[in-house]
Amino acid sequence: MRAGAHIGLPARSLCCLVVCRGGPGVVERGGLMDQDMVMRARVMLLSANTRVVRGVTGLWIYRTLTPVEPEVYGSKLAYVLVEACASPLVRDLPEQRMALLDEAVEVATALSPANPFRDKVLAKALTARRREVEGPSVS
Repeated sequence: MRAGAHIGLPARSLCCLVVCRGGPGVVERGGLMDQDMVMRARVMLLSANTRVVRGVTGLWIYRTLTPVEPEVYGSKLAYVLVEACASPLVRDLPEQRMALLDEAVEVATALSPANPFRDKVLAKALTARRREVEGPSVS
């Protein structure tokens, strides 16, 4: 089965997910998130049987659920966004890596200061973005 096939995503969909922040298929109706997509994301999350779902699927799940419950899923979205920058799918795409990191910083900054994971994920996102801006270190 190709990556993301179970939710209708193309095999090389990470780049698409960089551009489509809400994720493909997430439609707002009258300002409300499509509840079918939210339910699908919740089912996928529950069936994953892991603390953090990674990769394209994790990006889709957390991008779908973060607008609904930002304090619950925002820190995981920021974490997965930073991880996605190391993906082979964006290895040669510096603009997409920077877009992922900018989104991670934006999501982490939007978390409440009372969120116990905010400081950790924000520091991780800012560090990764700083490394991306500085470029590869020359030894």
